[in-house]
Parts: sequence; structure tokens; C-alpha cells
Amino acid sequence: MHRYETTRSFVLTLEADIKDCEFIEKYFRILDQIYNGCLDTALKRLHRLQMDPEYQMLVKNKSVPGRNKKIHQKQIEYGYTEYQFHEKAAEMKHHFSDTVGIDECQKQATKAFRAVEKIRFHEADRVRHHSVYDDTSVEGKSKNSALNYRNGLLYIGRKHKYEVTVKPGDAYAEEALRSSRLKYVRLTRKTIRGKTRYFVQLVLRGIPPKKHEYGSEETVTGLDIGVSTVAEVSSEHVQLHALAPEIPETDAEIRRISRAMDRSRRASNPSNYKDDGSILRGKLKWKYSGRYRKLRAKRRELYRKRAASLKESHEKLANEMLERSTCIICETMNYRALQKRSKKTSVNQKNGRYNRKSRFGKALANHAPSMFEAILDRKLHYIGKELIHTDTSKICASQINHATGEKVKKDLSVRTFEIEGIMVQRDLYSAFITGHTAYSSKDSEKPDTVDYESCAADFEHYIVLQKKELKRLQETGKLSWYIS
Repeated sequence: MHRYETTRSFVLTLEADIKDCEFIEKYFRILDQIYNGCLDTALKRLHRLQMDPEYQMLVKNKSVPGRNKKIHQKQIEYGYTEYQFHEKAAEMKHHFSDTVGIDECQKQATKAFRAVEKIRFHEADRVRHHSVYDDTSVEGKSKNSALNYRNGLLYIGRKHKYEVTVKPGDAYAEEALRSSRLKYVRLTRKTIRGKTRYFVQLVLRGIPPKKHEYGSEETVTGLDIGVSTVAEVSSEHVQLHALAPEIPETDAEIRRISRAMDRSRRASNPSNYKDDGSILRGKLKWKYSGRYRKLRAKRRELYRKRAASLKESHEKLANEMLERSTCIICETMNYRALQKRSKKTSVNQKNGRYNRKSRFGKALANHAPSMFEAILDRKLHYIGKELIHTDTSKICASQINHATGEKVKKDLSVRTFEIEGIMVQRDLYSAFITGHTAYSSKDSEKPDTVDYESCAADFEHYIVLQKKELKRLQETGKLSWYIS
């Protein structure tokens, strides 16, 4: 195997027992400075590159022979390549040779380059610099980097080593350390309940030890992943899940704290605001009171708890699904497009008011369907499988009537409709159709057609399972809007 060939890997997180944090904080501060320095340099070089007339022509004209190669040559000319930023990071490292290793510096340069690349490809409008308040991470490139792990100890260079805690009786961690080889080490810093803690993430080669049994690959499961729900349909199971239903309702508290922070900041910096209350333009100096800092820490803790609860909920739901089936099909969704505001201005016919242009940004942030999809795909890769995505340009599961083969576009408010005189729930029926898709030819990369014969054969059994699920939802009073 080639030394740079991609191999399957997983992450084992352990806590580092660091009592003297002075060196560690200095270590993080230096690498954050290197990241910010590379970020500034990348932004300047990207600006010069984009101002080049030849580069502008190459970007606009996609028919130029050897276009990609010429664009890459332009990047080299302006110093805008990943490895040229590695050289920049090496220059900055000379000031801190006794503290940080070259691998960690180059990884920071790579992160900065990838962040600025999102601006070049219009995936982001701006980038953020690392501040002293951010929870950041640093990592090496191999098990031989200055940041490494051996025999239960975390090593940073030659002079500093720290114990790494493995909880007594943690069979999963013990099995992972015993059976897997180390690829590289990542050190993360997190503020939890006002206290800074450090975690060692060991990126190990191979697949993680089994925690639960996997279902059969012969049972095909169709998923319809929505903004806040996911419908699961197979020949044995039909269920409409709420995504992360147990997440604490922290929005009201976060809004209250944010308003208090704004009042405090205005009181401490009156010269930074205009008479109408808007912020002055230009570079400003801000003063933050002790109350403001306490409120900021409290709000950060609320965000942290919500994010941790969200991820834990998605992991549990993914495990439940994989225990039932490992052949899972879902629609290809563009969640980024759902976040954008609508460009059309429309008027409500009932009250004559303009309709809101905001779409699903808040719901996507609260329920994170894209994260759930990524978690499910990651877990399938552990057993050599992957999440199958249908070709949505040819299959619109929510519009299809399997009895007639017609496609009928429905308004989002329509949650139930009739098929062959029987009422079906929109999300569950869409998952039913998705689970009965097929490849039209050997050259098809994604399922791009519906198997109408199998739909007709399984529809009666699906209705029986759907009735049981709708009865369960009515009894529990959950997701009432989705079944009405």
C-alpha cells in the first residue's frame, strides 16, 4: 500500500490530565497566531490573484484548452497554493522553534488555505480569525510528529509529556488502543462549565470496535430527511422520527442573554455608536465589562450544551436505524439552498401582507439534518457500505403517485393525500417511494428510476404499518402538524 493512500480511520477521544496549563496555553496561542498569519497572507494573495486579468478570463471562459492547468500556474505565480503556505508557516515557526513542531504549523497553514478557498469558490463570504476566546484544536500529520502519543502519555516535543486518562472499565477504548494503529494525534481545548479542559483525539487506522449489532443488508430502508424530521420506511418498520426532540429549549434564554450583552456593550462603549444607535464604521476599540464577560461565558455554555445534546441524539438515532438495516437510500438534499432567503417577493392573498422571505435557516440550525446524514454515512463506512443517494433530477419522491406513475407537485402545507382512495402521510410515503428506487442501467451512478411493480406489491403491507405509526403519533401527541 502506498504510504499516502487513504485508509479508513476513526477517532478515539480521551482526556489529558494537565494540571499546569501555562505551557499548553502558550502552545495554543502560538499556533493560533500562525493560523491567523497564514489567513491574512492567503487573503492578500487571493486578492492579487483575482485582480489578474488573465485569471479573470480563465474563470469566466470554461472552454479554454488546459484551463485548470493554467489556473494552477497562476496560483503558483501569486504564491497561492497549499504548499507555498506551508513555507510561510515554516518561516513563522522559526520564532517558536522550542515550542511547536513543523507538522502542527503546516496543518494550521492547510486549515487557513482551505478556509480562504471557500471564499474563492463562493462557498463563504468571509473567514474568521482565531481569538483567545475560541475553543480551537491542533494536530500533527503522522505518529512521528512532535505532537504524539505513546504508552498512555501525550508528548509535545521532547520536553513536555502529560498523562492521558482512560476510564477504568472502558472496554471500547481499551480494545481500540489494543487493536488499531495510530495515524496522528489531535489536541483540542474546550471550555466546559467555565473550566478549560483538554482532550486528546487519537485518529486510529481501521474501523472502531463494535458497540452494537448491525441489521441485514437485504432489508432496504428508504429515508425522507426533512428539516426537522426523518421518515423511515422498510418492509418491517415504518416510523416518523423527530430530529433531536430532547434538545433543551434554550433559544429564549440565549436571546435574553444576547440582549443583556448588547445593553452592556453599549453602556461601556458609547463613543462607538451613532445617535440613531447604529455602530460607527471603521476600526473601533471595544471595552468589555466584567458583567459582559460573564454573560458571554454563560451564552457559550448554552450553545455548547445544545450542540453536544444534538450530536448525541443523532448518534443514537443512527444506531437504531443501523440495527434494523444497513441498506439505506435517501434523497440528495441541498441544505445550503434551504438556508437562503427567498428572492421572490410575494403577497399573502388572505391579509394582503408581504410574505416573509426567510426560509428554514433557524430550523436547520436547531435540528441539523445534514449532521444526521453525515453521521449515518460515517457509520456505514465502518462496515464497508455507504448511504445511497437517489438522483433527484429524475426522481421526486414526494410528487410521485406509484399507482398512475404521474408526478403532482404539492404545497408544503399538504401533509396527507390520497393514493388509490387511501390516505397516506406525505413524508412516510416519500420514504416508501425512495426505498423502491432502482438503477435504470449499469452506467447509472445513482438510483434514477422507480420500481412501480414492487411499489404496487408492497403498498398494502406499507399501509398496515403506516396506520400503526399514525396511531402511535396520535396517542403520544407528537408531530401533530405532520399527520393532520
